[in-house]
Amino acid sequence: MLYRILFSKVSPKSPRSGPSPQAPGRPRSGLRLVETHQEDPMRLSLMVMSLGLALAWATVVPVSIAEYAFTPTPANVVQGDTVVWTNNGAFTHTSTSGVGGVPDGIWDSGLLGPGASYSRVFNDPGTFPYYCQPHYLSMSGSVVVSPATGFEQNGPDVVTTAHLVAVSPNPFRSATAIRFMPRGKGHVSLSILDAQGRVVRFLDAGLTSATWDGAGRDGHPVPAGVYLLRLDQGGSASYARLVKAR
Repeated sequence: MLYRILFSKVSPKSPRSGPSPQAPGRPRSGLRLVETHQEDPMRLSLMVMSLGLALAWATVVPVSIAEYAFTPTPANVVQGDTVVWTNNGAFTHTSTSGVGGVPDGIWDSGLLGPGASYSRVFNDPGTFPYYCQPHYLSMSGSVVVSPATGFEQNGPDVVTTAHLVAVSPNPFRSATAIRFMPRGKGHVSLSILDAQGRVVRFLDAGLTSATWDGAGRDGHPVPAGVYLLRLDQGGSASYARLVKAR
């Protein structure tokens, strides 16, 4: 017998007009479906708590456009996440899906002047290449979308797409504690990004925890606002939204 648990997640709407195509049997955008065998009620409760924590994580992944490059590339996201491209350079660029100057029609940001942004929700798993139309010979990137499954369906009940366990307090004023669960023995790195996707601080990651004192790389406190915590391990990344209060 199977329990079927349905969770709702709020995500920004895609700028594309009309609904996105849906594959048969797949939950609608913003919904994550998990199936688990009926066993120990306590075990099931722990799984629900774990997924509840997952829903609190930010689903916005920033990509910076500057110096004729997209950073990071590839951008690793989970199905249903939003990628935001921001032009932090001095010249006009685009984010256009396709390869080698040939668009495939999935998305096109149009011309983005300095300071402009474009966002898109990725509802389907896969690898999506893109380029800058005016500079397609030298500017390209990709978005890698993993399936939105918090647990393996045919294996042990372990978290497969999430690394972060908790960030508290959040919002915070002076400092916040970060707890995470490494996968395997790969190196774990933690960084803090601002709303434009720029790294403002690299954190010293312990075995399962770290602390951010609200300061930047220069040691001075960063302004109040919204920041992203990025955790990297083994070529994949997890994100959490941090709010520094006044």
